[in-house]
Amino acid sequence: TLDADGQHRPEQLQAIFEEFVRGNWDMLIGSRRLGRRDSEGVPLGRRIGTSLFSLLVRLTTGKRIHDTSSGLKVIGSAVFEPLTYWHFVDFHAEAIVYLLRQGYSVGEFPITVERRTGGRSMYSTVSHFKYPLKTSLMVLLGMVQASLTRRER
Repeated sequence: TLDADGQHRPEQLQAIFEEFVRGNWDMLIGSRRLGRRDSEGVPLGRRIGTSLFSLLVRLTTGKRIHDTSSGLKVIGSAVFEPLTYWHFVDFHAEAIVYLLRQGYSVGEFPITVERRTGGRSMYSTVSHFKYPLKTSLMVLLGMVQASLTRRER
């Protein structure tokens, strides 16, 4: 998946895809936070939200994922069917929790992004409150769905 907001650098696509194949990942997330200490230009609310969802994934799966809401992901065909069957829309924290609890491999690959230069974010003031609530509920639903289904190995 690739967000169409112009923030992702096309020259990084080959490297993330090569790591996806080399590491035999089921999902590989282009992480804006992996290996970075600075958060220059990242709004406080977004930093808090990212940290909270990272913590939620770790508490529910035992695995640390630094960037649960990245728009750049490589998703293998083996996980596409269960993700679409359960109607995961954003493939954010809720899908990550579901996949990890099902035993799929999810990893991160460091990327850099450009600042948005045009257009408007799809997130409004209201959605800054609605998104965390919705995603938290979806994480719980992902946990339930993972416990109700068995992955065929």
